[in-house]
Amino acid sequence: MARLKSKLLRDRLVQKLLVPFGSVPKPKKWLFVIGCYNSGTTLLSDILSEHPDISALPIEGVALSDGLPRPEKFGWNRMWSECVDDVRMLPGDGMEKIAERIKRQWSYSFDDSDVLYEKSIANAVGYAAFSNTGINVLLLSTGNGWGVAHNNETGKDTYMKMWSGGVGVGIGVKDFRGVFVFTTKDAFETFVESGWQAGAQADAAAKSGESGGAADSAIDVGPGVELYQLTENGLALQATIQGTKYWKNDDLNDAAPKKEN
Repeated sequence: MARLKSKLLRDRLVQKLLVPFGSVPKPKKWLFVIGCYNSGTTLLSDILSEHPDISALPIEGVALSDGLPRPEKFGWNRMWSECVDDVRMLPGDGMEKIAERIKRQWSYSFDDSDVLYEKSIANAVGYAAFSNTGINVLLLSTGNGWGVAHNNETGKDTYMKMWSGGVGVGIGVKDFRGVFVFTTKDAFETFVESGWQAGAQADAAAKSGESGGAADSAIDVGPGVELYQLTENGLALQATIQGTKYWKNDDLNDAAPKKEN
């Protein structure tokens, strides 16, 4: 029965017919997880959905609503990066009605839990993830790290380096993870081939002994580039003016095995 329900809810005609009868979910919190194909979001969804206060959609929300554009509509199977402009949805007139329509269609897969969870495929050309531990002692803050830039279209990974240094007020150790998301090919290729250096920016963390907190939401750092910085541990209040440089790690890239075409 559950399998039949799931199949029916994916049908576009059924979705249209059910809109007037669906309710608009009003949870205490919405939880969205975004990831690339085969990156583990389904496993994460299965784990989170076991929590008694979380209700998760059985599949990506785009498959359960006709209000969200899909790449297949534009001739691209599982290739979001090739039709970004076609599927991108921007704030504007009518968006509230579309959002309500989507929620009504999703309501058939949710229960009345406090937290409603949806996972989506990242609409990005590529991403770059970095790990860096910075030590801030009195007025000097430095840190170095490493990362990988992944091209979603080709599947190629490019090993990267990072270094940061600045001056600020505070004392402590800050361990964080940074993820760049690229929505255009030019932005991704420029980042990988030419590197990128941040200007001066305020960076504050006020956690003590806590894990998994997000210090900031996405930061627009350039055309087609967003940065997500996740704090794992912030042992003391830190206010730092810090610049960071990212560039290719030629040694690792030369040593990495080459994929056969």
